[in-house]
Amino acid sequence: MARKSPSQPAPVTLEPAVERKSATPSGSATRVTVTGRLVADPELRYTASGIPVSRLRLAVRGTEGVLFQDVVTWNRLAEVTAEYLVKGRRVRVEGRLRGRTWAGLWDVEVIASAVEFLPPRAA
Repeated sequence: MARKSPSQPAPVTLEPAVERKSATPSGSATRVTVTGRLVADPELRYTASGIPVSRLRLAVRGTEGVLFQDVVTWNRLAEVTAEYLVKGRRVRVEGRLRGRTWAGLWDVEVIASAVEFLPPRAA
């Protein structure tokens, strides 16, 4: 994969045209905001019906140390994040939590509704 130029304007926020809502048993969705750095370039794929989806993995500094958070973006937001984001870039992600299970393991990922490209911190 070719390296992308980090010279695009920042910050950039994109909102998807249609937000998919998933209700919890109480009827409300769990909303989160996560700020961190990408630990790898985004992975862009397409569903069988041609819908773009990208996966991001963020390193998030917390009170217990560094945590790693998986983020999923859909549609145009997936294409833009895959085109402009690179490993090491700071981002702020807003979205909802979704739990997943596979092979007896359980994980929580963020389904992004907005991704803000942040400038590097001042040294």
